[in-house]
Amino acid sequence: MPFFVLIVLVVTVGTYILLTGAASLGFITARRQDSPPDPSEWPTVSVVVPGAAPPNSDSSNSEILQQIRSCNYPSGRLELLVLTDGSIEHSPPERGGAATVRRISVPERTPGLHAPWSTLQRGIEAAEGKIILSMSGGDTGSPQWIRSMVRHCTSDTPVVVGPTIIEHGDLFLPRLQALQHLGRLAFTGGASSLGLPTQIGPSNLALHTGAFRPESCRGAPTEFGRVAAFNPATDAAVRHAPVSSFAEFFRRQARWFRRATETPSRIVQGQAAGLWLVHTVLLACSLVAVAAPAWRQPTLIALVGKMGADIVLSLPAAKHYGQRPLLRSIVPSELMLVLTIPGAGIWSLLGSDS
Repeated sequence: MPFFVLIVLVVTVGTYILLTGAASLGFITARRQDSPPDPSEWPTVSVVVPGAAPPNSDSSNSEILQQIRSCNYPSGRLELLVLTDGSIEHSPPERGGAATVRRISVPERTPGLHAPWSTLQRGIEAAEGKIILSMSGGDTGSPQWIRSMVRHCTSDTPVVVGPTIIEHGDLFLPRLQALQHLGRLAFTGGASSLGLPTQIGPSNLALHTGAFRPESCRGAPTEFGRVAAFNPATDAAVRHAPVSSFAEFFRRQARWFRRATETPSRIVQGQAAGLWLVHTVLLACSLVAVAAPAWRQPTLIALVGKMGADIVLSLPAAKHYGQRPLLRSIVPSELMLVLTIPGAGIWSLLGSDS
């Protein structure tokens, strides 16, 4: 292996190991912090659920309603805003146990990269609660989910992101996605603890309307990552369904890179660029090592070092959220990342990720 290539390999993988180690320590610090006390009076809360059942459906979003009803929150201080496709305007409020239910129409869903944020904006504009929570359609949370997120969402921390866990069972692709997502979750929590911005999604967010400007999430909330606090509590976690195909897995990776490149934060852009670079260097060296024996040992050492860094990053989160068995899939997960991330990064630059 040429000396210059060896230096590039050592620097990229070494930097990755240092950053993931720092993020892991940051996550451990965030996990050990005491939970904020209960407020003297629980504020009003609006739960915004995009992508739910269509209007006038027989299900009446019963599964989502059941989720909200199971949350232990004071009666009369909770509303559920169901965002539906269709031509209806605001429907009359419906009593759903402890929650008031309102259906908000989204007449024409905006296609493309920022569609989830555009849809969420519609719900935020109609919300009447002091705290706004977001949950994607089909997500499930614990009975303490609302209280846990509300405790952390104050005027000092107006934007709070909670953990999301991918349901996986014993299926191969969902396990790979869940493990990759777990590492990203640990990095988000660690970076937030260290005061660094990160890229976040529209699911499992808490927004304090007294200190948050609703117009800032119009299109894409690029400034969220600069102010978002992380709630590591297990009660705050919501569970999300996995992807159904490798193609969808690849498209989601590309969308993640595309959003990162469009954010004004140089730190977030650097995180995405560094992630793409280390996997691209490893993929290139691995391909050459197939034909050049001199490349095999340093490439293998770099791959093992990178895999060890990912274990260090993911292990605290895996133990905290009861996902430790996922680490048995670390080898195929690493191979999948090395094979897909370089292509996903290039695909995102072509604008073909919608």
